[in-house]
Amino acid sequence: MGIAETPSLTFSAYLLEYYQCADLPAFALSGELGDSAGFFRFGPDVICYGQTVGKTYSTVNGHLVDIAEHARVVNDHVLVPFDITGVVDNLRYETYAHSNERWVEKSWVRGLYYRLRPALPVAFRKHLQKLYLSGWD
Repeated sequence: MGIAETPSLTFSAYLLEYYQCADLPAFALSGELGDSAGFFRFGPDVICYGQTVGKTYSTVNGHLVDIAEHARVVNDHVLVPFDITGVVDNLRYETYAHSNERWVEKSWVRGLYYRLRPALPVAFRKHLQKLYLSGWD
């Protein structure tokens, strides 16, 4: 039996432990995970961030691959094409938000700014604030 036919209770146990759900089906991978995490679509309305058996993207765009066709049910086990624990953790900890972090939001840039701030003229700080807030909406 290959990885796709060997259901694992790891995903179900993780979800049951964290969310205290009753009567969860057994989840397992439907294939081998790719090396890196990224954005992908699972059905027409669900966008996820994590590792998958398919292609992922570093940004959310209109061309995300829908990997729902790789999901199936085999012997009362739900085989899914992504790492459920990783996707759930990425959602819980908002890991996806850090994947596209702007350079002005990096901790070393912020630290440098706040160390230099007392010596910077107010007019210059206002220009930096405009730069920081550009694209905020």
